[in-house]
Amino acid sequence: MQTTRDRLETMASRFQEARVLITACELDIFSLIGEESKDAAAIAREAGLSARPLERLLNALVAMKILVKRKGAFRNRKASLRHLIADAPEPLLDIMRHRGRMWQNWSRLTTVVRTGRARRPEQSPAEMKNFIKGMSNVAALSAAEAAGILEPELKKARRVIDVGGGPGTYGCTFASLHRQLRVTVTDLPQPLEIARETVAAMGLAKRVRLLPGDIFTLDSLGRGYDLAFVSNFVHCFKPDAAAEVIAKSCRAVRRGGHVAVKEFCLEKEGTAPHWAALFSINMLVADAGDSYPVEQLKEWMADSGLTDFRQTPLAKNSILLVGRKA
Repeated sequence: MQTTRDRLETMASRFQEARVLITACELDIFSLIGEESKDAAAIAREAGLSARPLERLLNALVAMKILVKRKGAFRNRKASLRHLIADAPEPLLDIMRHRGRMWQNWSRLTTVVRTGRARRPEQSPAEMKNFIKGMSNVAALSAAEAAGILEPELKKARRVIDVGGGPGTYGCTFASLHRQLRVTVTDLPQPLEIARETVAAMGLAKRVRLLPGDIFTLDSLGRGYDLAFVSNFVHCFKPDAAAEVIAKSCRAVRRGGHVAVKEFCLEKEGTAPHWAALFSINMLVADAGDSYPVEQLKEWMADSGLTDFRQTPLAKNSILLVGRKA
């Protein structure tokens, strides 16, 4: 039985495995190995790395049961081939690289709590691309599930807007499952470059359009949509701005239409669920928004003219909150 001392020691040491995995993804180690078996010297030559430190990293990945080592050569396990190589069938490589950027933010947590001041980090184009593609990694797990929950709304809809839609994964999934839909995906220009790839890959150029712009400076998202879908976007903003995201989404919807908000939501006391409480810290160190309680989302949605709420748990630690515009 684990003692309280062991539990605390384990908790405080988890960063070690996380850092090894993130570094391996940043260096694209799993793609370099691919389907082959390679020794550290061969991988180092191919990647331009130092062989001796690399071998320590590879050995740690073996200890973590991510790689296998036989006679000095390393190969991928099924899980790393499935998730961590370039073009993996169920990709996680981009979101892992994004977590490398999160690591830098989290390292400032003590200072943020001590001073009450966070510094919003600069984001390079490459980091932005990792983030947006990482969001696609995550969205791929829940887009079909979200479509299933929204089946009553989607099968009757003709026009849908995906607000802050990033890579366009949700909007494109909805359009692929409901051929009558015309979908608008709105976000900043750089995320929509990734969305353009998603649209092309799914053959949806005739039914999915992209609307570039900052939600706060766009005059309008348009009018008359049957459904506005807002996924993991509200948490990016502090309360007044988060409320405006919901209000603007609601204004885009016709009477009798619906707004669906997918979020990592806290319970009223702010201490559960575990994932949302930790994600609140992620927003704190990034000087961004927060994980908001469900009650707060409902209040903002009701203030924007929505009623008849229904709430459903969704994969990846989320809830889907749907309201009808009166």
